Amino acid sequence: MVVPDNVVRAVNEGDVTTAVAWLDAGGDVNDTACDVSQFPEGDTLLMCIPQSRGVSSQHVELAKILLQRGADVNRVPDESEDKYSALHCCLDCLSDTTLESKRAAILEILGIYLAAGANLNLKNWREETPLYMALKYKNWYTHDRRRTAFDSVKLLLRAGAPLDGVRGHSTAEAVLNGNLVVDELADDEHLNACRALLADVRAAGSWKAYARAPPKALLRLRSLVARGRARSVKRLRARTPREIELLLAPAFPNELCWRVLEYWNPRA
Repeated sequence: MVVPDNVVRAVNEGDVTTAVAWLDAGGDVNDTACDVSQFPEGDTLLMCIPQSRGVSSQHVELAKILLQRGADVNRVPDESEDKYSALHCCLDCLSDTTLESKRAAILEILGIYLAAGANLNLKNWREETPLYMALKYKNWYTHDRRRTAFDSVKLLLRAGAPLDGVRGHSTAEAVLNGNLVVDELADDEHLNACRALLADVRAAGSWKAYARAPPKALLRLRSLVARGRARSVKRLRARTPREIELLLAPAFPNELCWRVLEYWNPRA
């Protein structure tokens, strides 16, 4: 079955009311589009959303509704020539759009798809994973896109994207470092922050281990303080803040320390 053309147009325009009315009337949330004037033939509605002309908060809301209604975020239709998943569509559209507001909305949709269990190992017809698509050069070509590119990479890594085999035998680091041969990117803060993030996650072994490192370091310091092997700084200009002294003090209950650390993690 295919999605009626009027519903395809509604998705393109972010018309939540029309799309929901079709679903309420028995429409299959996993049907594919056939109106090639709007989207590539065979794309699911989840794939269509980031490809819409003016992706906005309405499209973000529509993505949430489709997932709540049972849309399969990992479906790759048999008739799809590019073998894209919904994640591939998000990353492809992030590369192509020049509008900051549209990139922000697509980035939010990307996060929603990842939270819904999107498969980070699916490869398109070029054997590219979503992480490869986020790292390749055209995402970093202009200054205004680089922050979005970095944010998309961070979202994918947080969700557990593998660093190896992003395309063939290529590693994520090799793909990103290929961008550094371009002189104007050599000192770009976002690209270099991305390179450092990849290195840190690689060294930690996983995003989970990378995210746990700051709390673990703080707990080690607290242990040293308790054993008298570390102490606060008392000099006026470099004085340890009172709040930090309290957190690290041996008399501060462990239960309260764990509670504080639940809300503090610069890498979470």
